[in-house]
Amino acid sequence: MADAQQRKGGAARSSLQAGLVGLYGKLGGDRLRQTEWGGRVFDLAYLSYKLAVEAGPIAALSRYLTPDSWAIDVGANIGVFTLRFARRCNVIAIEPEERNFAALERRIARARGVKRIVALRAVADAEAGTRFLRIN
Repeated sequence: MADAQQRKGGAARSSLQAGLVGLYGKLGGDRLRQTEWGGRVFDLAYLSYKLAVEAGPIAALSRYLTPDSWAIDVGANIGVFTLRFARRCNVIAIEPEERNFAALERRIARARGVKRIVALRAVADAEAGTRFLRIN
């Protein structure tokens, strides 16, 4: 029963995500996001989506976070989970994409009541070297 509910929830999330990506494309996609207003609207919509759809399972990690522990947010994007974790512990946020990293830094600078956050514009990989980042 629980498996069927998870599959149904996953399908609904996939449909919602596909619909939002389609709307993003129709509204001008990256061209719109490159404007100040468009970037803010995109970040707000993305933040809302993450908190509404993905935050539930992530919240379960809270019980493992103590004030003196560290969490690592690989692929931090604009910092949705970085900032949530940083209210409970220290965080290393890793984000390679330039615009997302800039938004992450802005959100960290405005954040109040958070522990230490170390933001790195980098890629996490098992091996050292240069990588090609494909933007989806």
